[in-house]
Amino acid sequence: AIRMAGFPRSLSEASRICRVKRKELARCYRLIVRELAISTPRPNALSFLARIAGEADLPSGAVEAAAKILREADMKRASLGKDPRGLAAAALYIASKMHGWNITQKELARAANITEVTVRNRYQELCRALKVEIPN
Repeated sequence: AIRMAGFPRSLSEASRICRVKRKELARCYRLIVRELAISTPRPNALSFLARIAGEADLPSGAVEAAAKILREADMKRASLGKDPRGLAAAALYIASKMHGWNITQKELARAANITEVTVRNRYQELCRALKVEIPN
């Protein structure tokens, strides 16, 4: 229901909110999907941008700038097989650096509920794929 309503949440987040073990929730999710023959849309990085930017207290312009970066990454197929939260956080980091908004990889990692290493790796991959150079 969460995904169908357009609110991207991971199983870990949903299990924490519902106070149910992740394994039990995953089993129930698979059963419901199979028995009702429903297809749920896979979350994409664009759907995580607003939530992560809000958690990190970034200006609204950050979402638009990061969305542009993600669309370009999709066109170059640089986002295939990557966790959408990591891509969204990395795109927000790149957008922040380009526009002079002060945010750290650590803050974005916390907001996206991922590791700093994931943000750093996705950041480096996106910069290489899009040929973006961000001065340190």
